[in-house]
Amino acid sequence: MPSHDLTKTFHSFACSGDELSSETSELIVETTLEIVINRKKHVLIMFTSQMIRELVVGYLFTEGLISNITEIEECIVSLVRKEDGDQVPGFLGQKGIMV
Repeated sequence: MPSHDLTKTFHSFACSGDELSSETSELIVETTLEIVINRKKHVLIMFTSQMIRELVVGYLFTEGLISNITEIEECIVSLVRKEDGDQVPGFLGQKGIMV
């Protein structure tokens, strides 16, 4: 899976009184993550593309889908092609809970 930079440089303009100035800002980049459990799409969330497994395990625990990490039999991180052709990082799984 390709690594993504956590930040991206953006150019913008700021207005102070009657003056307009050019600025450069570093902003955090978010992308979509689709969680698929047992071949069923569960949720599509926005996230920063680091610590994906930890995010998903925490999400599953918080939502009450698992009570212990040992319930996860397999965890696969891959790119998922959406209907519009875009590829997003996704977790594919099958019961235990395979995410």
